[in-house]
Formats: sequence, structure tokens, C-alpha cells
Amino acid sequence: MSWTNVVHIFAVILTGCAPIAVPPTPVAKPIQRGMWVWSNLPAVQSTTRKQLLDFAADHAVNTLYVQAQTLIYDDPAALRELIVAAAQRDVAVELLLGKHIWSQTAEHPAILQLTKDVMAFVAVHGVPQPLALHLNIEPHTLPQWKQDRQSLAVQLLDLLDKIKLIANESGLQLVFDMPNWYDSIAVTYTSRAGATTKTLAAAIIGMVDRVVLMDYNDNLQTQLDLAQTELKLAAAAGKTVVVASETTCGVPPEVTYCEEGAAHLSQTLKAMMDKLSGSAGFGGVAVHHWQAWAALSP
Repeated sequence: MSWTNVVHIFAVILTGCAPIAVPPTPVAKPIQRGMWVWSNLPAVQSTTRKQLLDFAADHAVNTLYVQAQTLIYDDPAALRELIVAAAQRDVAVELLLGKHIWSQTAEHPAILQLTKDVMAFVAVHGVPQPLALHLNIEPHTLPQWKQDRQSLAVQLLDLLDKIKLIANESGLQLVFDMPNWYDSIAVTYTSRAGATTKTLAAAIIGMVDRVVLMDYNDNLQTQLDLAQTELKLAAAAGKTVVVASETTCGVPPEVTYCEEGAAHLSQTLKAMMDKLSGSAGFGGVAVHHWQAWAALSP
């Protein structure tokens, strides 16, 4: 039985039941404080869910980027429970999908079907409306990137063009995680608007509703400098950029706040909010990711 059929069965079951009481959808914050959640445990374990939401409250996180690609199939009820619990504490959820090979044309049918199944999950389960469909697709991590960068970039833009139609038809914003150096890559592509040449950063910002800029560096001023081009592009397009920091250990030390610790990161996030609050293209800050952030030294 296909997952689409399973979703349809859910719909039949639910329509025969009494209406589900659902908390109101949390109002989207004008300035986001986001956090990636790659683990399924907060959905399937009530104790871990409380730990996550308590951590979010303690760190003023108002938006969670929750990995959804397995949960909508394996345990959709648990995913719904996490979304409802977050809404009750005024925390929005973006449904996170991540797999780098999806950027390739041959893989587009898989991610497009997954996107449709996510939309069906939202409709069927009566969840508080998630704020966005959030994509983490990084073609630059593929071995073909060095030799076939132009082609992979075009394939990615073609995918975003397709997914945006599906997401927006369901009332969800489309959010994309993007490294801070895509503004150095020129790409020529053809979309529904015609043929054009832009930087990859400009093309992506023009297509999606919001970008989370993976502005990974352990120096505040460097982060601010590297984000300027994307902030200007977003402002010109009427979009916003969320500027993200890394906390994972075991990666090059200059890209993460692992060594600096939690207090230093907290000061950096506050300073970033203060310095960028006047920018029309600034949509907030984010941290990658929950378990790494929680493990930081004080």
C-alpha cells in the first residue's frame, strides 16, 4: 500500500470521528529565533518533548525546525502531538525535510511526493498550521559539485520552483537553508519568468519565502559582514533572511561556537539581533542544532 493511500485512509477515519480540539495556530513572530531539531525523540517521547520545549523557553526560541520526513510515515500522531504541544507554548513549527541528493533531477519525484504527503499530513491530522515547509538540501556536498556545479545549481532551482507551487497552494511558506557563499556563484537558468543570470543566492532568495543563512563562523563581526549581501538581496525582494550560527563540535573550530560555550553564544545572538534589527531584510537568528546547543559548556 502506498503512503498516499495510507494518508487517504487517515482522512476517512478522521472524518468519521468527533472534531479534534486544536489550539490556535501560533502567530508568526516578526523576528524569529529558530532552532533545528533533527532528532525524532521529542515527538515520540514525552519526557524529551518537555526537555526540548523547556530549553526553547529558556533560550527564547520561538520557532523549531522539526525533521518530519520519517515521522509523517512512521508516527504521524507523535509529530502532531509535538506540533500541538509547541503551539500550546507559543512556539511555531516548520516541517524540516533534508537530503542533499534531492537537488538532482532524477530525485525530484521523490521529494515532490514527500512534499505532497507532508501537505496531506497537515490537512488530515488537524494540526496547528505549521509556519513553513523547511528544506535543507545542499548540492555543494555532493561529489559532482566540483565538476558539475552549474548543472546542479540549475537542477536545484528547478526543484524549488516546483516545490513552491505545492507548498504555497497549501498555505505554507517555503524556507530554504543556504550557505553564506552562494552569493559568489553565478548561474544561468530558465524559470517560469524566463531566462536569466543571477548569483545562486539571489535566485534562491527570489524563489522562496524565506532563507535561513548558514552563516557559520565563531566571530560576530565576520558573521555580520558575510550576511550583508543576502540581507540586501532579501530587502530588495521583499523577503527576509534568518542568520544562523553553528554549535556542533567536531567541525573546524572557526565555523562553530562549540569551543566558546553557551554564554558567549547567547551574547553573540543578542548582539546580532541588536545590530541587525534595523535591516529590512533581517528575519531573526537561528542555531544549529538543539542537541549540540544543549551540550555546550556554560
